[in-house]
Amino acid sequence: KKTSQQKKNQSTVKLHFKFQCIALIVPICIPTPQSVRKIQNSMANQGQGQQVKAKWGLQADWDKDADSIVIVVSEELSGKKWRVSLGKESYNNPREAYDKIRPVIDGGNMEVVGGMPANGQNLTVKITKGYEAYEWNLPQ
Repeated sequence: KKTSQQKKNQSTVKLHFKFQCIALIVPICIPTPQSVRKIQNSMANQGQGQQVKAKWGLQADWDKDADSIVIVVSEELSGKKWRVSLGKESYNNPREAYDKIRPVIDGGNMEVVGGMPANGQNLTVKITKGYEAYEWNLPQ
């Protein structure tokens, strides 16, 4: 039995995380020229011989002329693309934010939140690496 002093010295930290999961996301990181990285994900049904539903790619780069982070997400099978430019309206210091986000993009996992949107609708993507996560809403 623990004494009151032992209980006082013992601290408990409880962390609660909420995740929205999409089944069968397989990340592959592919370096490309000029600090551009592409994260490709293939989403398929389980089992051999099943049809691939979507092939996602995420490309992020720094646009020094616009002083913004440019994120482009594409889905190869449908040919759809979504793009967002995140500048001072999104981050106080976009370059500093890019430097912080870049390692998460390079080594993280991409999740398409809510699945494939209808034509002309926004796409929400989430990049997670360890305890860090970023989520963006991209117009088509």
